Amino acid sequence: MQQEKDNSDNLSFPKKYRINSKLVFEKFIALDQAVFIYPLKCYYFFSPIEHEKEVNDMAIAVPKRNFKKAVDRNRIKRMIREAYRTNHHQILDAETIPKKSKISFLFVYVATKIEKFALIEEKMQKIMKNILQKNRELSLCES
Repeated sequence: MQQEKDNSDNLSFPKKYRINSKLVFEKFIALDQAVFIYPLKCYYFFSPIEHEKEVNDMAIAVPKRNFKKAVDRNRIKRMIREAYRTNHHQILDAETIPKKSKISFLFVYVATKIEKFALIEEKMQKIMKNILQKNRELSLCES
């Protein structure tokens, strides 16, 4: 019974993973570090961990211009959140925890129609791997 609870905690998506600060949103745009893989554009930045309990966090934006109905925007947000929730542990934590840094993401959905979840999940994985690859190359250049 205990193992089941621990396993579900590893794949949870509590509020501490969400970005709510307007200042952080402005920082995404100011730094302009982005990866674009259709149907997602991902702004990101690395920051040092100040407290041990800090984790990688994210936000999602779906333009009202492309999806007039809130139902559609919310469905897309749920799919992106689920793709991130199920994949971020295996890709990101192994890279960021040893370096005592965290990554903040802003995922912007740029497609004009609702794509299938499998496509969104596949592209999410590619984006995360691409960001980590860029980070490795950058850290090698600085060394």
